[in-house]
Amino acid sequence: MYFVTICVEERRPLFGAVASSGMVQSAAGEMVAQVWRELPLTHPTVTLDEWVVMPDHLHGILTLAASDSGVSLSQVVSRFKSFSTRLYRQGVRDQAWPECGARLWQRSFHERVIRNDEALAARRQYIQDNPRRWWEKRSG
Repeated sequence: MYFVTICVEERRPLFGAVASSGMVQSAAGEMVAQVWRELPLTHPTVTLDEWVVMPDHLHGILTLAASDSGVSLSQVVSRFKSFSTRLYRQGVRDQAWPECGARLWQRSFHERVIRNDEALAARRQYIQDNPRRWWEKRSG
């Protein structure tokens, strides 16, 4: 299992806003959520766990099962970024979403291997609390 964080280039808040009630996704945020949800369809060795799309990043827990296909975490994240960038650019053109500049996503991503149930519970809680922490940091 991996805990991953993928950030928007220059941390631009393109995917919505956080209110006291939680994350309110824009149409672009909904698209990113949909692309994330569909990862197991394009990569059958991927299983999703807890995740959240925030205004300028995504946190997610996923399992990458061993298989003959040899798909790596980097390949999964790269495909996610590529596909969501293509759809984002369509949204800019067709739905007047904000421009994203040369790149939608930062070049890299952060990952951490989840080695036990305690670490998994902590990462799940971190993801669940992320909108509340974001709200408290900015409103208070």
